[in-house]
Amino acid sequence: MTWKKIRLAITFLITAFILYIIYSDIDIDAFSNIFSGMNHAWFWLGMSIFVMSALITSYRYLVMLSTSVRIPIKTSLKLYFAGNSLNVVLPSKIGDMSKAVFLKKEGIIGLPAGFSSVVAEKIFDVAGLSVVMLTGLALLPPDSNFTPQIKHTIVAVGLVFLFLPSLIYFFDFKRFKFLKRFAALDKVFLEVQNFLENMKKNPAKLVLAAILSAASWFIQVFQIFCFFKAFSNDAEIVLTFALVPIAIFIGLIPIAFAGIGTRDKALIVLFGWYGYPDYLMAAVGLMCTVRYIIPALCGLPFMIKYMSKDRK
Repeated sequence: MTWKKIRLAITFLITAFILYIIYSDIDIDAFSNIFSGMNHAWFWLGMSIFVMSALITSYRYLVMLSTSVRIPIKTSLKLYFAGNSLNVVLPSKIGDMSKAVFLKKEGIIGLPAGFSSVVAEKIFDVAGLSVVMLTGLALLPPDSNFTPQIKHTIVAVGLVFLFLPSLIYFFDFKRFKFLKRFAALDKVFLEVQNFLENMKKNPAKLVLAAILSAASWFIQVFQIFCFFKAFSNDAEIVLTFALVPIAIFIGLIPIAFAGIGTRDKALIVLFGWYGYPDYLMAAVGLMCTVRYIIPALCGLPFMIKYMSKDRK
C-alpha cells in the first residue's frame, strides 16, 4: 500500500471518529426535528447564495490571473467548480491547486505560474476570512464569553493572516542566489517571479482582489447565518460573524476531509459557550458541509472532462 493510500485511510478514519464522537453525544431526535421544523424562507435564501459566492470567487481569480493572462469568466467558473470537486477529498482546500494543472493543459499558462496564481488566491482568501473574523470579534460586546487571553490570541493570528498578501508584493526570488546553482529550479522560480512581478505592476487589481476576497467571505458567512436562522430564531448575526470564521479556520487544519468533523466540533464548542445546544450546532455544521458538497457535485462534469483530456 502506497503512502497516499495510507494517508487517505487515516484521514477517513479520523473524520469518521470525530463524527462518531459528535453524533453519539447529541440528541438525535432533537437534531431531526430541527430539519422538519426549519424556516424554509431563510433556508432557500441561504441556498441561493451559492450562485453569488461562485461568481464572486471566480471573478476574483480572473482578476488575479489577468495580470499575466486573460481568461473568460466561464473558464474561471469551470476551474472553481472542478477544484471544489477535489476539495471534498483533500484537506485544507488543496484541491484548488488543480486549477494550475488544468490551466497548463488548456495551454493558458505554465504550471509554475499557475501554481503561483492559486497560492496567491489562497493567501487573499485567508486574509479575507480574517477580515470577517476580526470584524465580528470587534463587534462582540465586552461581556462576551471569550477570555482576554483567547481573544488576544485569535486576534493576533487573524492579523498575521491579514497581512499575508503583503508577501506577494515584497517577496523576491532573485534574492536567493543559491537557486542559480539548480538550472531546473531556477527556470521554475523565474516563471514564478515573472508572475509575481506582473501582479506588482497592477496594484489596482490587487486591491480589487482583496476587496472581493473580503466580500466573498462576508457573503459566505451570511449564508451560514441564513441556515442558522432557518433552524433557530435565536441566531445572532454578530456572534455568527465572530465565531464561524474561527470554526472555518479550524476546519482548514489538514486532518479531516474538507474540515468535516473538526469544523462541526468547533461550532459546537464555540457556540456552546453562549448556551446554544449541541444538536443545533451539529445541524449548522452539517449545512457547512453541504456548502462544500454542492459545488463539488456541480464540478464533477468539469473534473471528468479535464481528466479525460489528461488520458488523451
